[in-house]
Amino acid sequence: MPNTTTDAVDTNIKIYDRHQPALTAGFYKVEVDQQFRVDANPQKNYTSSLTFEVAAEQFSISPQLVSSVFPPADSLGDFTTVLPHMTISRSTFPWERRSDKASTDKPWVALLLFSEDELAPKADFKQSPQDFHNSFSLDTMLRSDAYASPVSLVLVGKDLRTNIFPKSEEIAYLAHVRGKIGNEQAVIVANRLPFRNKRNFVHLVSLEESFAGADFVGKPGSGGDYCQFVSLYNWEFFCTDHFIVTPELFPVFKSDKTVYGALESLQNAEYFDAKDFIDAIAAVTGSPVLGEMQKRLLATFEVSHLNQILSHLNRTPNTLRLPQEDDSLNKMGYLRVDYKLKTGELVNGVYRGPLVPFLPDASNGVDQMIAGSPLSSDSWFTIIKDKDDVVDISYAAAWELGRLMALADKKFSAALFLWKRDCYQRYKTNAANTQFPDMPEQVRTWFNNLVLLKNIPFNYLVPTEQYLPFEAIRFFCIDTAWVHCLVDGAFSIARFSKLDANIDHELYAGKHPGVIDVELFQKQNPRADVLTQNPKSGFFLRSRAVSGWPDMVIEGATVNKKANLVKTNLSSNLFFCQFDSLIDTVVMYQRPESIHFGLEEDEDDKLFAMSLTRSPQKVAVVPVNNKIDISTLYNGMQATSVSNFAAGLIQKVEQVKFTVSS
Repeated sequence: MPNTTTDAVDTNIKIYDRHQPALTAGFYKVEVDQQFRVDANPQKNYTSSLTFEVAAEQFSISPQLVSSVFPPADSLGDFTTVLPHMTISRSTFPWERRSDKASTDKPWVALLLFSEDELAPKADFKQSPQDFHNSFSLDTMLRSDAYASPVSLVLVGKDLRTNIFPKSEEIAYLAHVRGKIGNEQAVIVANRLPFRNKRNFVHLVSLEESFAGADFVGKPGSGGDYCQFVSLYNWEFFCTDHFIVTPELFPVFKSDKTVYGALESLQNAEYFDAKDFIDAIAAVTGSPVLGEMQKRLLATFEVSHLNQILSHLNRTPNTLRLPQEDDSLNKMGYLRVDYKLKTGELVNGVYRGPLVPFLPDASNGVDQMIAGSPLSSDSWFTIIKDKDDVVDISYAAAWELGRLMALADKKFSAALFLWKRDCYQRYKTNAANTQFPDMPEQVRTWFNNLVLLKNIPFNYLVPTEQYLPFEAIRFFCIDTAWVHCLVDGAFSIARFSKLDANIDHELYAGKHPGVIDVELFQKQNPRADVLTQNPKSGFFLRSRAVSGWPDMVIEGATVNKKANLVKTNLSSNLFFCQFDSLIDTVVMYQRPESIHFGLEEDEDDKLFAMSLTRSPQKVAVVPVNNKIDISTLYNGMQATSVSNFAAGLIQKVEQVKFTVSS
């Protein structure tokens, strides 16, 4: 069973104050005046002008530009020490327009955080770009295509705006650029902490032409007692304590039998208040839970951040099978199914896909495969060793699936048929020394995707949802015989007779009796890079961690040697990861470029940051209506630049390491 450890991750990334574009958005006019002279006497003047536009987003942004947000959209957890932020893939974005006509250093956007009871009744409504542009008298002209979509506006009460809005000099502190060379991203940070036990809303708002020096000159628009702001992007999350009594974490308390017993009785219980959780433990043990034990319980079972979610993943069993331990077929990864033969006879069947609990060998039925390439899937039914009444339909299903997928793609099947016909003709002409034509690119790409199990119906990979519950990780080895049967089924197009089957077998069979040997397949067709990555193991991750941290780093290794990864995002909460070797460890952590801002808490739950020049010295932080005075914090930390300030507030990233064992 896999176990986990948590370690700090090196966050060695570069941080820059800003990445200013050569020109901010707007219309520009270039004029050229050329004068010709002959013997110092002016003859004729030539003038020319050119007007051009530097285009940039103004009233909305494409979701594709948003690399990540934190806290994740629709997430639930304790984020009370985190300053929400978003990363944008184009590093110049915050400086492509101006919030102050006299300055190019200040970003034109800001993140505003609101609690659920702070927004106006019409918190988010639409207005045409033309109406908004006219009511605010923006200097920046509108392109004709900018009128297409309505503008989303957020209404902020004037008093609330005064109390929560960042000051003019703070705007520059709340945006920076970070990442590795060639992969820099812009980061925009809010100046308020989330509200506990409330739904929190975050809006990326436009501040274009809203400042004149230190003064806010944004106009109230038609909102009366409200100020209108363009909301380019928004998301929401719920901030609360969140604890789940997950069995995978019980071993941490194995030395304390009383607490361990209490946890067993509360298995899978969920709590949204720390006091409720501790009181539940105390009610079972019959004594108060205090001091270090209370801290350990809260720290262990809290679920908010990525490393905590990963630590809580269900890992029993660790492979794709049902949890029953008394069923030998289940341990081998088989699912019992009733199967009706073409004769109408009902037999005890078992099925398993290409993703199996262990690396298969001859004992799994491959040794019983027939010699010669088959003409139908019936040839692939096998009897389970030592179980004469159980029929394994796995390889028959794989072969038939490959054939059906090939036939369903008319362009591929036609290209494969024509290429194979050419190969056969050349083989019959000169069997001893045949020079085969190159495999068509379309055919090669299709087979490459097939070997990587792309576009395979999901129920062939995971035959029942019970194999993969939500908030779970399941490891597997890849049955190459199943994959080869899949390839052979697709390759069987144009295999009409026994002669065709014999030619296929003579050309391409070898590793597994009766199925296409893909390595030999490559040798016969040097340009056919089928199975060059040859996945051997991997895992499924089904969790909210996938949707919350889609760019998380995943590293697999065997004997400390890093394995190559092919990662497929099958849905918003499901990763399918394959490696080119048999991995024994997997490490996951948040990508350093997307780590977040945050403060620390002392034993009295008071917030602080650390001074950047005097060590160790805490800088006390006292939020007012959850707003952080960014200027005071910047000066208190003795920051020397925006990037220096950003680096001082970055919270550490922890990795979760899974050790894979049978």
